[in-house]
Amino acid sequence: MFTEKEVRILQTELQQGEQALSEEERQLLPELIDRLYKTETAYWEDELTPQESAQWEALKQEIDAQNEREEERLEALTEKTTAMQESPFIEGEWAKIRRSFLQWYEPMEWVRLVKSREASPYLKRIEQTYQSRFRQMYAQEEQRKIAGKSLTFLEAAQEASQIKASIREILTDELSH
Repeated sequence: MFTEKEVRILQTELQQGEQALSEEERQLLPELIDRLYKTETAYWEDELTPQESAQWEALKQEIDAQNEREEERLEALTEKTTAMQESPFIEGEWAKIRRSFLQWYEPMEWVRLVKSREASPYLKRIEQTYQSRFRQMYAQEEQRKIAGKSLTFLEAAQEASQIKASIREILTDELSH
């Protein structure tokens, strides 16, 4: 069972964030969150008293409401960021991948980059670096898998396509983090 003070700390953290808490309350927060998870488990296993269940349900409603508000905020931010473009616009496969990742998964960082006018130089470096890496990786793999082998034109073209796809997958994964 949570005390009124503990419930207030959890609700303040949910509604206003950790920065709205006093230092003493911030120190209590990890233990309260741990107890919250244990309470949820106990709730689903029918181990709580009716009073504890009612308290959990009230907290859960607050958690769900906060999650919904946060999801709406992020959705609005993502909508805004996908409309924001760097100036000048940087063309290229690798810049496009990184731009999309930032707009969808790191919208605050994308907004910061665009507003500070760092987005274009950043994406230009990304495009140049990854173009170079792609060419180097392709040359190495081509040497290893195609060069010196007696392949038909079709086999060589298929192998080249597989190499390119494999390298694109590796580099796209890097840019998506």
